[in-house]
Amino acid sequence: MRADQLHPIELMLWIICPISCSLASNPSPYRPDPGMDSRLGNPTRSQLRNRNELAWNHAICTFLGGLTEFFFVTTASWHFNASLLCWMLIKHGSNKAKKYWPLFHIYAWGSGSWDRSTRGGEEDVMGDALIECWFGPLYPDLRIWCFYIWLWLQFLLITAWGTEHSLHTTEISSQSHGELFETSQSNLDVLGTVKEGEIVDSSVQEKHTTMLQSVKADTLDRGLNRSKSRAEIVCHKEVTAVDPPVMVIQKRTNLSRIVFRGGIIGLSFLISWTPPTALRVFGLLNWNPPEWLAMLGGLGLATSGLWNPIIYFYFRRSI
Repeated sequence: MRADQLHPIELMLWIICPISCSLASNPSPYRPDPGMDSRLGNPTRSQLRNRNELAWNHAICTFLGGLTEFFFVTTASWHFNASLLCWMLIKHGSNKAKKYWPLFHIYAWGSGSWDRSTRGGEEDVMGDALIECWFGPLYPDLRIWCFYIWLWLQFLLITAWGTEHSLHTTEISSQSHGELFETSQSNLDVLGTVKEGEIVDSSVQEKHTTMLQSVKADTLDRGLNRSKSRAEIVCHKEVTAVDPPVMVIQKRTNLSRIVFRGGIIGLSFLISWTPPTALRVFGLLNWNPPEWLAMLGGLGLATSGLWNPIIYFYFRRSI
């Protein structure tokens, strides 16, 4: 797959997602006052202005929380699509894999949209503006069950695809060794046949030369044309006999690069999502996470959308 075949929407996703994750992961300076609505008496103009500002900030944070969740889910879906694409390239080739691009888009963008539609816009869950613009701290279990369980189920599928990559590539490599050996043997036979053909052709040409001395010029021309065509056939056999070993070696090299790329995709998934998952488990158990884990969690979320474009652009000539 080449870089010019990437869809522009994918590039936009891979660029916007880390930025959105970084903005939404930072602490928000705004905190709604839940006791403001229960105050007695008519609110003053200053209180109304503060209430409107808090409501506006709360709405913005809710919107950013939903946008962040959408990009989180969509990015994880594209990780899964990338691994599935590698498997399809090995099993069925690039022509058939290109036919499934619309399904890849439907799954990635549809999973993010479906996840957001099932959440709704509950203010007590989304955009609490206390810690981050996502699930509120009163619902730590939702962060696990609604996102990370589904996330790691996809990783299990990615691991399954990677295992299938390795097994299938090993089988193809063993077949390629046999094809390379058979092709080498056939090349030796073809070259021997070509040499014998050249000797036979030379003897036939000598006979034709002695026999055609008393024949008309047009008959001589036809004989020369036939000998020329035989020489072209001999040259054609000699050229085509050398190509198959190069094609076999190139095929094995491309398969190895595809498997290596699939392994990097799985490794990048682990690097991006293991620290955030550990942070959510700490929060669910009411444990205080260490500072280094919090830093790794923020870094993993911020870089989760950068792995796919780096991998594709680096291996753009492998297919």
